[in-house]
Amino acid sequence: MTSEQLQKLNALFAAALLLEEREREPFIHRETGGDPDLCRDLLAMLRAPTAAAEGPETLTLSRMEEGRRIGPYRITNKIGSGGMGTVFRAVRDDQQFRKD
Repeated sequence: MTSEQLQKLNALFAAALLLEEREREPFIHRETGGDPDLCRDLLAMLRAPTAAAEGPETLTLSRMEEGRRIGPYRITNKIGSGGMGTVFRAVRDDQQFRKD
């Protein structure tokens, strides 16, 4: 997921939280512009039991899974979590550098 996609996901999530539940799904389908991955991720975030209590950044980061890409990096595993966040190991996955 690119930085721009993450920003769009966070903005749409924050906007959708302000809507009543019955208004959310039509809003999401309209605002995602037909992007099935963005639509799926946004719906999953909103269905999470803590969606209203946590901010979009918290949910976005806690949902990262193995194989997910962030820019040139691919998440390989979760290292740990607690306190204020979760830490993931990622490897550079663009063939330009070898780097964790």
